[in-house]
Amino acid sequence: MSEILNSLFESLEPQVLATGYVFAEGPVWHPSGHLYFSDIRDSKRCRVDTRTGIVELLAENTFGANGMTFNSNGELVYCQMGKRRVAAVSETQEIVVADSFDGKKLKAPNDIVPHSDGSLYFTNPEGRINGDDAEIGYSGVYRIATNGEVVEVCGGMNLPNGLAFSPDESVLYVSNTRPDPKMYAFDMQTDGTASNQRVFTEMPLVNSSEKNGVPDGMKIDSAGRVYCTGPGGVWIWEPGGVLIGVMEFPELAVTKNIAWGGDDLRTMFVTGHTSVYSLRTTTPGTPLPVFA
Repeated sequence: MSEILNSLFESLEPQVLATGYVFAEGPVWHPSGHLYFSDIRDSKRCRVDTRTGIVELLAENTFGANGMTFNSNGELVYCQMGKRRVAAVSETQEIVVADSFDGKKLKAPNDIVPHSDGSLYFTNPEGRINGDDAEIGYSGVYRIATNGEVVEVCGGMNLPNGLAFSPDESVLYVSNTRPDPKMYAFDMQTDGTASNQRVFTEMPLVNSSEKNGVPDGMKIDSAGRVYCTGPGGVWIWEPGGVLIGVMEFPELAVTKNIAWGGDDLRTMFVTGHTSVYSLRTTTPGTPLPVFA
């Protein structure tokens, strides 16, 4: 492990925070000290008290809810793949945030992030919805404005998955899972769309008994470093695209997504298939705008 990678963590031993899940995903931290996460294949939503380790089952039959975040009202928002929509929990009721673009049904929203202007950005990849059911015939990233309008941000990817903004929100990063695993970067425009698509970095597929995974969920730290789950653990790059290294995880954990948390935002939470892990970092992550 490189000295630079080593310097980013207080400890190189990921701690198990919760375990026993089928496909843990979509972590998001709340200042109450709770980490919310999805179990996609078991269609459950849970949260764990990061101070006590107590896990609560919040919802069942979530229709494959995946990536989650909080909107400007502090409501939990999630990509509900099985219902082909973005939804939110308002008090005790589920409300539809977005289910179509230009009159066409969404495919299967995967991951979602907030912007400081109150809008939400989500990936809408191909793969799960095909043929006549695919009213939108390509993959893309979309923006939900504060008035509910859904606009296309960018396309040109096979299977966009995770996404994250640079600390100043001038750059949007999007991981492309397959068939050509790589990460793209886009310049953000004043109207909320993106331009100047370019390859930020390649991430090779690794199919072995020791290192499984694909480019998936991602986050950016306050120094602009890019963290993305992938083969063997969490891959980390400098803002310029130079690979720092891979933070490895145990149990053949197919790492899926990342969240920053803790009062100082120096705890990195990682969903690793059957388990949820935590690691202390030396650089804070970027906060969700609603909690900044």
